[in-house]
Amino acid sequence: MQHLKASLERWVGRIQSEDLPADDNNLVRAAFVDSPIAMSMSSLETGKLLKVNDEWLRLTGYTLPEVIGSHVMDLGLWPDAATRQNALEKIFRTHRLHDLEMTLRFKDGVPRSIRWSGSLIFINGAQHLLVSLQDVSKEKAVSQALSDKLDFIQRITARMPDMLFQMLRKPDGTLSFPYASPAIQSLFGMKAEQVYASAAPMFELVHPDDLPDLKQSMRDAAQNGAVWRHEFRLNNRDGSIRWLLGNASVYIETNGNVQTYGALTDVTARKIAEEANQRLAFFDALTNLPNRRLLMDRLRQAQISGARTLRYGALMFLDLDHFKDINDSLGHDVGDELLVQVAERLAATVREGDTAARFGGDEFVVVIENLSDQEGAAVYQAEQVALKILASLNEPYELSGKRHFSTPSMGITLFQGLKLSAEDLLKHADVALYQAKFAGRNTLRFFDQLMQDAVVARAAMNQDISRALALDELTLYYQPVVDADKNVVSYEAYLRWNHPVRGCLNPGEFLDMNQSSPLVLAVNDWALTQACRQLGHWAGDERTRHLGVSVNISARSLSQPEFATQVLRILNETGADPHRLTLEFKETLPGDIDALVRKMRILREIGVRFALDDFGAGFSSLGLLKRLPLAQLKISRSFVRDANNSPDDAAMVRTLLSLAQHMDFVAVAEGVENFAQYDFLHHNGCLLFQGYLFGYPEPLSHWGLEETPSLHNALPQLSAELA
Repeated sequence: MQHLKASLERWVGRIQSEDLPADDNNLVRAAFVDSPIAMSMSSLETGKLLKVNDEWLRLTGYTLPEVIGSHVMDLGLWPDAATRQNALEKIFRTHRLHDLEMTLRFKDGVPRSIRWSGSLIFINGAQHLLVSLQDVSKEKAVSQALSDKLDFIQRITARMPDMLFQMLRKPDGTLSFPYASPAIQSLFGMKAEQVYASAAPMFELVHPDDLPDLKQSMRDAAQNGAVWRHEFRLNNRDGSIRWLLGNASVYIETNGNVQTYGALTDVTARKIAEEANQRLAFFDALTNLPNRRLLMDRLRQAQISGARTLRYGALMFLDLDHFKDINDSLGHDVGDELLVQVAERLAATVREGDTAARFGGDEFVVVIENLSDQEGAAVYQAEQVALKILASLNEPYELSGKRHFSTPSMGITLFQGLKLSAEDLLKHADVALYQAKFAGRNTLRFFDQLMQDAVVARAAMNQDISRALALDELTLYYQPVVDADKNVVSYEAYLRWNHPVRGCLNPGEFLDMNQSSPLVLAVNDWALTQACRQLGHWAGDERTRHLGVSVNISARSLSQPEFATQVLRILNETGADPHRLTLEFKETLPGDIDALVRKMRILREIGVRFALDDFGAGFSSLGLLKRLPLAQLKISRSFVRDANNSPDDAAMVRTLLSLAQHMDFVAVAEGVENFAQYDFLHHNGCLLFQGYLFGYPEPLSHWGLEETPSLHNALPQLSAELA
């Protein structure tokens, strides 16, 4: 029958495309005349029958003379005119209409359930309706018989532990359960009648992480008419979790309804056993950390992620110093206690998403992901995590009721993508671990010598800076800022370090490599405090009380939540006039601009001014300039230098000066080195000037001003922290 239907469809297509008379084709007799399906052809214009086959006559009980030329409504081929009209309208739109079910009475008057399908075809330019009729009365009778036996089925299923169900999905997407066996109460904690009207109460209990996959699996089965099989978790009303296995068959009805008949089985015990086996396979039984097998998989995934993001990761290999002595002297039970506590500290120290694993014995491995895409910054970030781990593992341990100490040694190697295998990374970290052991234990070493040199240099510099703060080696130099008449109106304070070996150092030689260190905040705090003390000193002298001071503030200091409070404290302690203080910062601002604006406004209200330093060299937006409560724009020396020689630089300087004027900012030109530059800037409306033409950064004594004694040991809390 499927072959004949396919033949008929090909024949219809040929008639539509080639407009061939039906009687001229042998395919017509095979697909129409000799078909075991009742078929007819009628004129769409008149509604009269033109051709029927023998099966059609057998089904309806009519004879050929009775039907040819008769109207389809007169023969009971439609229950009513409205039904026919609706069907014809759909056929006009799609040219086909399949599986329309209706009850018809033919010649003998007996009601029959008929499945009707029709197609619109063209023969000799005229529209015809090709119709097939199937008697599905027996199918309906069987369905009714099954329904009559439902009570019997319910009695059988009432004692089954599995939940048997029938789920109905209508074309509009609504779900309901026409039937659910009594086991629903033990599985879902609700009575069957609670879910008959809607499936919502049951779906509300599905674990939220499993619900999307559950619904998708049901949709896939419904679309394909396939068997549905899926496992998912259920949140019990008592807070526990159960695993359910669903098995069902899906049937799509002609009216678009999707019927699902199946069973739900509680498989919690099996899942618990599987999870236990999984844990044994991938987790260390003693410490509950990932074992070597899982570590290698996660390391591989970290490498793949790094290849995609171009960010570095770090592999840290560590073991416990003199662990064998603990086992030998205190016993393996105490050694195991120590390993468990080390594992707990490692798990608590690393970030979420990173991996701490037990490699074997007293060896542990930590994989850190998503570090910076710059090698130097990634080294520093890895070092900070490693130092945090070392500090945690240096804390005393309680072992069998007694206090013990243990220290680790650590080797670190960086990785970026898949340049090296996981095995090679472990070898590199192991080599670095050996270097840490050789260096005296309880320390860390990087595999790459350049990285290791940077770590050593940074640590040495940190020690030197802390010593400089304590021994009064820091000082401020001052460079004058003049007005259009070349009168000094203020000074910019420049930090200098009188290093006992290397001589006078500027900040770029000792702070740039330590930007993430707490020492940067301490040094900035020292410089601001010293400058404010100088302002307070000047206020008592008629010759200097008009002078102001500008101090550079790092982006990290600006990002501190207590920045405004700290400045207010310093102003209060030093007695400096806030109207004489200008805080300068560059265009690389901290991320939270809203918080920065709030802090700036607090200080602006008491008179503190803000200047955007090196303006034009970065990428400041006009929108950002509008939001920041600035008083000055300091034009970058890179434009001032060539303003007399380069038309582009000259145009840029004029633009920046005009921008400052229109936004009510005072423009300060940096890097003025000759009178030609000064004349150009003055002619174009610049108000303040700074550069070697008016003086280099020098001690105040160079300018004939009395210098406030240096702020010696002004940060006792820092000294205590560094100690």
